[in-house]
Amino acid sequence: MTHFAQGWSPAVVPLAARIGFPFVRDEMPWEEVERSPGVYDFARFEPYVDALTRSGIRPLLLMTYENPLYDGGNTPFSPAGRAAFGRYGQEMLRRFGDRMAAIEIWNEYNGSWCKGPAAQDRPASHAELCQAVYPLLKQVRPDVPVLGGAAVLLPLPYFEGVFKHGGLKGMDAAVIHPYRGRPEGLDAEIGELRDLMRLYAHGQEKPIWATE
Repeated sequence: MTHFAQGWSPAVVPLAARIGFPFVRDEMPWEEVERSPGVYDFARFEPYVDALTRSGIRPLLLMTYENPLYDGGNTPFSPAGRAAFGRYGQEMLRRFGDRMAAIEIWNEYNGSWCKGPAAQDRPASHAELCQAVYPLLKQVRPDVPVLGGAAVLLPLPYFEGVFKHGGLKGMDAAVIHPYRGRPEGLDAEIGELRDLMRLYAHGQEKPIWATE
């Protein structure tokens, strides 16, 4: 996880390449990209993507967060808001898709980064967001993996809610951020997450990515 979008200097990229990182995860916040409806500007973010490309590193790019132009600046909850969020992701893929490792829908939806009506039922609203955005992203770059779930820690009840509402249809892989003081037990929790996937996807599993 890097924070070039938050001001890190791309000068550290060659060091990351020497260490051997094949990809990094960063963002291009929606409200900075689309300041006028339908007008997208990635100029502030191009230098760090260019630096990564020169060093042979592929970015995993996050779609974050709300935009004051849509849904009152809340987490997208209306069909129009979700469609606009999807168009922002499409533009990201048009600009950088040939260099990307994956694209991730939101960040830590079950944690701090969800507000407004969508927060009333986060599993359901995230499932709806993923299902709305996924086909739009695939229209542009069917080859780029789409990550969903967007969870901090490994909250099994939250994931079950996402899967129960059809969220697996809107992702190629599920995201976890398994922060903890001790690693013991994580393997069992991941096994339970896989069981939930099989339960709600007719016996099928999808990959699990720990993106933080």
